[in-house]
Amino acid sequence: MVEFKGEETKGGTMRLGLKQSKIVDKESLTYKAYDEAAHIFERHRHRFEINPQYVPLLEAVGLSFVAKDVDSVRMEICEIKKLDFFVGVQFHPEFTSRPFKANPIFLAFILSSKRKLKEHLKQFNNKLCSVNSKSSFPFFVYITSKPATK
Repeated sequence: MVEFKGEETKGGTMRLGLKQSKIVDKESLTYKAYDEAAHIFERHRHRFEINPQYVPLLEAVGLSFVAKDVDSVRMEICEIKKLDFFVGVQFHPEFTSRPFKANPIFLAFILSSKRKLKEHLKQFNNKLCSVNSKSSFPFFVYITSKPATK
């Protein structure tokens, strides 16, 4: 991590717990997946991250860093926009997923793998996890697959 350099700072350097990130690219899939939220909260448990010195080089070849920590020091989420789905996250989306409420990154991945992501975003005004205003239950997307035919 940027603030820990050298051998004397080993140990106790883990980035742990719920952290806030800001989505800096309003055209990103991440922004749509999180229902156009400017800030998100996700759980971390890691010691590794992108070296800030390499960010310009990575961006020059097509990797977009679409979310950063609130101080804009750490790269939290990256995307390759030329691809249908390429999202890399620094946090653990499995920590905030529940059986009937998947983390937005997982839901976007599943919809994309079923070739239904663009259709879903179009249908729901560029939002992925819309909440039905008449109930307290989240809106669920039921993904059906057709049986293979010969």
